[in-house]
Amino acid sequence: MGSRSPGLASRLLGAPGGHRHRVYRLIDAWCQPHGHLDTLYGSLEEALGDAIAWCQEHGLDPLLREIGVEVRTATGDWRTVRLPHPLLCPLLCPL
Repeated sequence: MGSRSPGLASRLLGAPGGHRHRVYRLIDAWCQPHGHLDTLYGSLEEALGDAIAWCQEHGLDPLLREIGVEVRTATGDWRTVRLPHPLLCPLLCPL
């Protein structure tokens, strides 16, 4: 959880032949990269699952933790795909 091999970023951000995978990162309530979960994820589900697991491991209630998700665009910018809301909000994040 939260730690990835050094080669993951290069594998996710670009592959031979120009094929690019979607890359996600978690953001905090201020829409900044999350201070404790600042890593790259290969899927939205993986990112949210890691955030929920982190909350549970640290005794934090996922119903109260405001964590969002961004996806890296083809131009290298980050676009918000999930605003920072409570992680287990059933209307916004059906897990």
